[in-house]
Parts: sequence; C-alpha cells; structure tokens
Amino acid sequence: GIAVPQNYTGAPESWPVVVKWPDPNIAGPMLEAAGLPLIKAEICADQAALERALHRYARLPIQPLVQQYARGVGLGQMFLRHGTQTITFFQHQRINEWPPEGGVSTWAKALPVHLHDEQRAKSEALLTALDWQGPAMVEYRYDPASGEYILMEINGRFWGSLPLASQAGAEFAWDLYRSRVLGDVSAPPPYRGNIHARYMIPESKRLFRVVAQGGQISDPFFRRRPLRDILAYLAAFFDPRGRYYVFDLRDPMPFFADMAEIIRKALRRGMPATTAPPRAQSGAGRSGNNPRKA
Repeated sequence: GIAVPQNYTGAPESWPVVVKWPDPNIAGPMLEAAGLPLIKAEICADQAALERALHRYARLPIQPLVQQYARGVGLGQMFLRHGTQTITFFQHQRINEWPPEGGVSTWAKALPVHLHDEQRAKSEALLTALDWQGPAMVEYRYDPASGEYILMEINGRFWGSLPLASQAGAEFAWDLYRSRVLGDVSAPPPYRGNIHARYMIPESKRLFRVVAQGGQISDPFFRRRPLRDILAYLAAFFDPRGRYYVFDLRDPMPFFADMAEIIRKALRRGMPATTAPPRAQSGAGRSGNNPRKA
C-alpha cells in the first residue's frame, strides 16, 4: 500500500523526470575515473534534456535510473525498532533543502505525533516486514495538494536531522543504548512537536542560490521568493522555537570543532596534492539525508 516512483525504461509518460544513480557509492568512482561529476539527482524537463543527460553517461559500464518526478515536500518518519515494537518515534517535515530543488535537509520542523498517522502505520508495517532492528527513517515526498505519499528511501541508520529530533525530546541515541544495553524498552516521554532547526551553512548557501543564482535551479516547479526567504531566514534567529543542527549554547564545543574542520578543509584545497595533510575523520559539512530521489 505504499506508492513508489515509476521507473521508465522507454519513453517517459510524463515530464519532468529525474535521472539518478541507484547507488551513488558505486557510481562515484566510475564517474571520477571518467572525469564526470557525481550528480545524485538531475531533473530533466523534456526529451532533449533527458537525451543530453543520458549521452553524458553513454560510455560508462552502468547507467542511471530514469524515474517519475514526485511533487511535494520531504516527510521523514523515524523509528527505533526493538523486536516487533517501536520504542521511539519522531517525524519531521522539511522546510528547505540544499540544493533548493531537493537535497539535504537544511531547515526542518518537528511534526506532532498524530499527523500522518495512517502513513505511519504503513511505514511500521514495512519495517516489520523487513524485520528491521534499530533506527530507521522512512522518507517520503508528500504532496499536500493531493495527499499523496511517494516513498523515496529507507535510511537504515541515524540521519542528518537527528539534532532536531533530540532537541524536540526524541532521544534516539540514548533510547538505542538503554534498550540494547540496559534492557529498558519502556516508551519515552512524548516529544515536542512545535520546534524547528536549521543546518546553517547549507541553509545560507541555499538562500544565496535563491536570491542571486536562480537560473541554476533546475526544478521547473520550484518557486523563487527571494524577499520572503530573506525575511524568513532573518526572523528565524529570533524565534524561540528555533534550534540549530550543530550550535547549542548548552554544549558549544561541537560548533567550534565543526568550524575548525571547515577551515582545515578550505586550507587543504589550496595545498599541492603531495603536501596535503591526511583527511580528518570528522562529521563537518556532512549530512545523513540523501538528495531527493524523485
């Protein structure tokens, strides 16, 4: 009972379509060897654009998928599974993404637990059928106009927007520890459904793209509203419900560590390849959310 994007092997039935790699980890090295960039999801508005995209990869041993485009917003339903039960649940809706036409979550809001309850039941049934244990996010594209949910993927791990869940009171990491190590499988207190959080560096890049580089946004359904986005960006700093993915006054060191790693990466880009220091193992600039799949 869960809808998925249609894959096209012949002529697409509707436009636009999305060209994407079924496994970017496999495609990445092949693209690099061919001198091509890894474009995780490319929106093609017509046949000519699709032919250009596929021609680019014609000499590779693997080919990308061509999938139905799904309208709407990102909806993530997160579960911590233990046996056949869900210990912890949280859901969020994406407000903004980077790049603007679909990618990592840069601004998301917690949703009350009672919303999308029918889809939640389907998500739980899917994880039960997989006999999934531990954390997983079932990610959809949700179209409020039609009420349709299209499955994008299942992230069988912790995800990039985990700080929002934590600050809302859904402590997945702790609940995983107490259930697996301490044997405590009791239900946690309800989380807060009225806060939002931002991933500030990509959120700032998104704002610059919307305001100054609108021609680079490939999604034909994306509506640029530069003034609205500027005002929303600034107003969020003063919203008492606002939080951040990295910065927290109660625990500021991760923010400074993240900024230090960003500076180190910037300095490495200016060094000759033979003198560059080893790559630091840090989460700076990284997000668990994959780009929009369709």
